[in-house]
Amino acid sequence: MLADRWIRPSALARAGALVLITLHAGCAPGPVETAAPADGPPPVEREFRGVWIAAVANMDWPSRAGLPPDSQRAELIRMFDRAGELRLNAVILHIRPAADALYASSLEPWSEYLTGRQGRAPEPFYDPLEFAVEQAHARGLELHAWFNPYRARHPSARGELAPTHISRASPELVKTYGSYLWMDPGEDAVRQRSIDVVVDVVRRYDVDGVHIDDYFYPYRERGPDGRELDFPDSASYAKYRAAGGSLGRGDWRRANVDRYVQEMYDAVKREKPWVKVGVSPIGTWRPNVEPQLGGFDAFEQIYADSRKWLVEGSLDYLVPQLYWPIARTDVSFPVLLDWWVRQNPLNRGMYAGLIPGNVNLDIGGRGGWDPDEIIGQIYITRGRPGADGHVHFRMGSLMPDGAFGAIADTLPRQRVDSIRAAQRRVQARRDSMTAKLMRETYARPALTPAMTWLDDDPPSSPTASRRGARLALEPAGGEPAFLWVIQSRWPEGWRTEIVPAGAREWVAGSSYDMNGTPQDVWVSAVDRVGNQSRPRRVQSSAVADAPQHELLPGVIPHVRWESQPALGHAADANRRNLHAGDVLSFRDLVVSVMRTSADSAGDAVTLRLTRGSAVEERTVREGAAFNWQGYHVAVVAVYGPGELGAGLTALEVATVTSLPAHVAASTTAGGADLRLRIPHRITHVTLHHTGSAEPLRPSDDPVAKLRGLQSWGASDRNWWDVPYHFLIDLDGRVYEGRDWRYMGETNTTYDPAGHFLISVIGNYERQEATPAQVRAIADLMAWAVDRFDVPLDRIGGHYDYAGTTCPGEHLRKYLEDGTFRRLVRERLSDR
Repeated sequence: MLADRWIRPSALARAGALVLITLHAGCAPGPVETAAPADGPPPVEREFRGVWIAAVANMDWPSRAGLPPDSQRAELIRMFDRAGELRLNAVILHIRPAADALYASSLEPWSEYLTGRQGRAPEPFYDPLEFAVEQAHARGLELHAWFNPYRARHPSARGELAPTHISRASPELVKTYGSYLWMDPGEDAVRQRSIDVVVDVVRRYDVDGVHIDDYFYPYRERGPDGRELDFPDSASYAKYRAAGGSLGRGDWRRANVDRYVQEMYDAVKREKPWVKVGVSPIGTWRPNVEPQLGGFDAFEQIYADSRKWLVEGSLDYLVPQLYWPIARTDVSFPVLLDWWVRQNPLNRGMYAGLIPGNVNLDIGGRGGWDPDEIIGQIYITRGRPGADGHVHFRMGSLMPDGAFGAIADTLPRQRVDSIRAAQRRVQARRDSMTAKLMRETYARPALTPAMTWLDDDPPSSPTASRRGARLALEPAGGEPAFLWVIQSRWPEGWRTEIVPAGAREWVAGSSYDMNGTPQDVWVSAVDRVGNQSRPRRVQSSAVADAPQHELLPGVIPHVRWESQPALGHAADANRRNLHAGDVLSFRDLVVSVMRTSADSAGDAVTLRLTRGSAVEERTVREGAAFNWQGYHVAVVAVYGPGELGAGLTALEVATVTSLPAHVAASTTAGGADLRLRIPHRITHVTLHHTGSAEPLRPSDDPVAKLRGLQSWGASDRNWWDVPYHFLIDLDGRVYEGRDWRYMGETNTTYDPAGHFLISVIGNYERQEATPAQVRAIADLMAWAVDRFDVPLDRIGGHYDYAGTTCPGEHLRKYLEDGTFRRLVRERLSDR
């Protein structure tokens, strides 16, 4: 639970914490809220591993202004996937570069860097921040929203300012300063506006943190005569003095920034106490604070007293930008880091800002950095008690194809070739750095350090069961989890995996390509501020979690007739087969099937998607999938003339955050590895038959018939398992099909959610049911009615819910004459 004591931390919050990062020599200590049992897994490493994704000047994302929304989303997915490959755990996304918005805002105009024209919304519409949060969380990444508090226009901007931009709506609050427009920090309205913008995002989006960088008062510009320009705030300073203020101009400017930082922090905590607040100042507070340190005077030049914010606790983490090499004596990376660590009496998060972009060929004639410079800085940070992680500036420097920008067409061909050759050499150096990060430095995942001053109560451990390496995970009650930690022991040693808490299934060791069955598995939960529950051992079972057989010991489990375990991924989802004109409603999403079409490239369907005021039509090929407004939509099949189910479109819709990362990012509906298992609550008991062309004969092998049904379903329906929960042969033997906790599938528009599906193997339009089958059907129905408290009037047949004769006239008669309800009553009265 979230503590009410969020304003100031306990100085002892980390003092008694266990050492976590134990697997690298010289790693820094980090907090663990509860110790593992003596025979349990090792502690999980703790380290903030972040990366900035810059929007200003289209440095990282989007790669150019006006990029189509599908391309914008694809770029962001590539970046988040890359962060996952590197085993980072946080992204810091630029959403307010200059009093504009890369998200839907009623306070500020859409950014030129997003759509190419300030004030223009994406077309077709989507909300980039909503999409980014969902995609980050689907990968187990924290997402921190990055704001510039005061910048109003960057020199890279080219288009006209929107009428709603602050420089046009309130020009008295904005000053021209050199090549910039800058909001005046001395104006109360500016401070309040910047706070309102942050709080609006915190209120409306599920961000994990808010983040401001080093642009407070602007860095000094020079005029045409070469003289340094002073910031033009004489009017606001005069207003302050007229109201009785006595501070000198420099102290007043610092006080303005101090007040913004403190009030912004307090406002965020009033809205959502668990949202982290971070600041990233330039790495030198003041020169000469000790003999070895020189550099820029942020205190005097940009009026940023970042040391004060750290000492007073008006932030949750600080990321000083330590963008200098280890060997540079006046601003040496380790000397600066040591100084910052000593300024942190409240033990707030201290993360070093790194600049992998300096792994280059030449910097100012001094030569570029060696790839091992960044690696070395990470290990130095790990070796400093009180330094808890690092953040890379910026994402483009970590991508496999870099981010160098376009080469001007007007350059001579020889010059273009030379530049491209240099870019290839730079990329080779950076690739060697990221390869070492993946292989060695980030060989294991890490949790972000816990912020126990925000919340010191760990969540409850999840409940879990396993069959071999395959886990089923369910959250406990109480505070929701953000992540699962899955730790498995193998002959080669322990393997730790950090998984989004939306996942309900996981294969232990799959992140490491482990094969076989682990010797032991433990799971724990992690909350939004990093508290980890006590690990819980997962008991192994030959048939995982099978209470459905408790009253029917004769049921043949799935594993006894089919060695391949059921595939698919549990998700917050729905599945329907729809005709043109039909609608699937799921949560606040409405999907309308407009029409289907076919050409030489295959079948397609036109869908209308509606969520609130957002509406979009898309034509989608059979077998394709896409994300829209926080939902993942998969067109599993479009059935044409002559196919069973002709005229139907099979759709799956899921919340992106409930999906494994590879499913959420997929652009195909795929096969078994991408299908969904949709949890449901049983409310109906419904009878089917398998409807095969021929009756089931005594000489037939029922298992062969079931496997044939699977094979047909996999090829023609994209079913990954039999679609029914239980199946019955001529002798009344009951075979487990699909786990009853997950909804089945049909060939019709019938919605099977909530239905306990009993199917009889064979064609009961053409054959009579045997007495053994009738008894077995009644037994299953009675068990389900008792187990799920289903009213007897909700016992029915497939024909009750769709235009079909299923389960065939020779079973339907027992439903219509009341035989099955009578037999169920008799069985229940005997218990």
